[in-house]
Amino acid sequence: MTLTDPRVDAFARQFLSAAQLSVQCDSVESETVQLGSRAVRVTIPQAKYPHGLNPLTGLRKASPNSAGHSTPDSEIIFFQNIEGARLPTALWPSNWHFPLGQIAQSKTGRYRVSLDRHTGTVSVMDLVSRQCGIWAYEAQRMPYWWCATPFRLQFSWIADTFDAELVHAAAVNHLERTSLISGLSGAGKSTLTHFLYLEGAEIISDDFVLLEGDFVSSPYTRTKLHRKSFELIPELTEKAANWKFPQEKMILNDVSSARHGVFRLDEIVDVQQGNTARFAVASHSEVFKDLAIGTVSGVLGGNRRTLTRISRLIRNHSGTSFTSAPSRVNTTKAWASRG
Repeated sequence: MTLTDPRVDAFARQFLSAAQLSVQCDSVESETVQLGSRAVRVTIPQAKYPHGLNPLTGLRKASPNSAGHSTPDSEIIFFQNIEGARLPTALWPSNWHFPLGQIAQSKTGRYRVSLDRHTGTVSVMDLVSRQCGIWAYEAQRMPYWWCATPFRLQFSWIADTFDAELVHAAAVNHLERTSLISGLSGAGKSTLTHFLYLEGAEIISDDFVLLEGDFVSSPYTRTKLHRKSFELIPELTEKAANWKFPQEKMILNDVSSARHGVFRLDEIVDVQQGNTARFAVASHSEVFKDLAIGTVSGVLGGNRRTLTRISRLIRNHSGTSFTSAPSRVNTTKAWASRG
């Protein structure tokens, strides 16, 4: 039996009502987004987002069904502090919060609730109606990185309702093989995927991948690289969109080539950086650790089911370790050497 608190229940209901009212009170724009086998309706305020990064333009549009349209299974409404749709007052003990802002689900029942200190947002999801709301005081103050790959937490919550998982990893389809590329932050996942892109690979994602059974996809179409990575891949310099913001990853336009979306997974490759490009045997525990650390966090909303899904994934697919070298030629040659 789940013990909930009426304060959370009342707040969540008022919050989602405010989200719906915002659609009537504010100027908004919407898009239907593909999240694995499901479609999600996303609505945002019309605003001047940081660095010109409209959150909707980096999301994968849903594929129409046989009737020529996409029927959303879930909804996300991003709203700001405007007259007629203000954030309701919330009063509950601070010790209910996990360190990264989520409130324990034992307190929330049919709702998910998160107070995100990194973005200054509040998020609520009704697990029954699959409606999500995310509030910010002003949309134009949202962080650059959030606008580049928005709604990570909300997509993770929605994915959990159909036994899928949004994980911190990359994925490519290359040489008739689809690979999930795991690794800690800074391990070189994005650099490796762009190395392979220049050799003809389809980039499914360089940062966040949706796992749904034996299939992988991503709701995002943008890719990103650290500024220093362009020293290794100068061919992509002209595709970078935001050189005047050196502290941020560079957005690459027209690079994510996996436009049709969903691929059957063949293998998991745990990546690290080194001087010599090579494959090696990877233990299940090492792959599990690198996938789980980036996923079970407030940014992606992981829970115990996340660990179960990652364990199942590792049991069902072969895993190897790959060291990516600074040389694109050596790295891609080693990648292709498996045959």
